Amino acid sequence: MQYISALSADTVPLLVARRDIRRGDILDGSSLVQVQAPRNDALRGALTAESEGAHLTALINIAKGQAIYREALTTSVEAGRGLTKIRIRLASLPGDLRIGEKVRLVTSGTCASKGETTPDEATEETSPVDESADFGTSEEPCSLSEEALVVSIPEEDEDSGLFSAVRDEEAVYASVEFALPPRDALAVISHQSSRPILAVTTH
Repeated sequence: MQYISALSADTVPLLVARRDIRRGDILDGSSLVQVQAPRNDALRGALTAESEGAHLTALINIAKGQAIYREALTTSVEAGRGLTKIRIRLASLPGDLRIGEKVRLVTSGTCASKGETTPDEATEETSPVDESADFGTSEEPCSLSEEALVVSIPEEDEDSGLFSAVRDEEAVYASVEFALPPRDALAVISHQSSRPILAVTTH
């Protein structure tokens, strides 16, 4: 009996993944479970109760049965007032982006200002060989949004192990969901069919 009591006293509550959790998933009771685990220094910093992880968003993939650490989670991202969510196909690889961070969205060439033609309109009005009309000659990239909020990030392409935005632009995993002001969203929509768009981290 003393041996059993000693074993019981040497365990601690631990929050683990009830199922495989994918990056971008919002955690709830279906994805979390509390267990008793042997005391281990490696578990210091791990969450111990479901209430500590509920409603947070996974920053990484977490395998079933793996301990949940606060560093692997972020506050669930919601589009604030005055923002709209859109999916954007990026020419840059999205692997380094973090859910909840703000990034710049840029494209090549000059930005169409009020009264100027959009990239699509310019394509229709100029000769196909006149690429400068589509992409401009400015050394500075066109900034479409200064503070685009990363809402969700695509999964890796299982076939190649890489993000395949260039290989298959229409695939869901090639698109990142952002929250941004309507004016910025319209600028992105008007450019992404004819120009590459890059997400630039600001930290």
